[in-house]
Amino acid sequence: MRNMFLALLIVCAASSFAQAELFPNSGPPGATVTIGGAAFGEFVSTAENRVDFNGMPALIQLWEPDLVMVKVPLGAKSGDVTVSGPKGTAVAGRFAIQQVKITKLVPPEAEPGSVLTIEGEHFGNTAGSRDPNTMFGVNRVLINGILSEILKWRPGKIDVKIPANAESGDVIVQLASSDPLPDGSCCAPVKYAESNPMPVSLIPSISFAPNRGPVGTKVVLSGQQFGDAKGPNDAITIGGKPVTIAKWSPRTIVVHVPLNAVSGP
Repeated sequence: MRNMFLALLIVCAASSFAQAELFPNSGPPGATVTIGGAAFGEFVSTAENRVDFNGMPALIQLWEPDLVMVKVPLGAKSGDVTVSGPKGTAVAGRFAIQQVKITKLVPPEAEPGSVLTIEGEHFGNTAGSRDPNTMFGVNRVLINGILSEILKWRPGKIDVKIPANAESGDVIVQLASSDPLPDGSCCAPVKYAESNPMPVSLIPSISFAPNRGPVGTKVVLSGQQFGDAKGPNDAITIGGKPVTIAKWSPRTIVVHVPLNAVSGP
């Protein structure tokens, strides 16, 4: 009778452990996945408690007898998610890895310092927050290799402020990894899953002073990317009239109001 009773207990434990379910069942690298179920047991060690995405170990954030939370590994492929603990191993379900993708930039031409909206897919819910006590990275946006200030981050849309020193080039969204070390503990050095590049054209922002004055007045134009010297096709006009150029440098141009100039742009 005792042997029959023990066998019944073992069957019940295995059956309840096999009821694991995961949510969501798709997402990009670095996304948080919740696995609900029963009889996962207590957390013992990273050697005994594991969650694998198609064979790749995930970083465990929380382990309770009925709830496990993990991060999707950077190099994971779509496939089964398995939960392994002191009471056995169960398949929680199939997880589809989604690749971060940019579909549109609004506007496609902009000035440094202005807001750029990046539309796309699978950006994740947030950029994440930097934790000084861990090696967790944060999701980010690069414009021609320059980090941009994140204003708002949503799964399908990101608003960033274009850096003042940015130049025309590719916009790339990077999702930070949250992967374990080989022994399962936190945390492996941060790497990034990258989106497709999408080009943006940055128009130099130009200011000038003074904005009024008589013929001969010196006017200083300030901006970026003017070049080291005036090119053969470069021209500056005031009120439609060409001006005399006294100085030309990458960030500053000095001109004088011409004799026949009239008020205007």
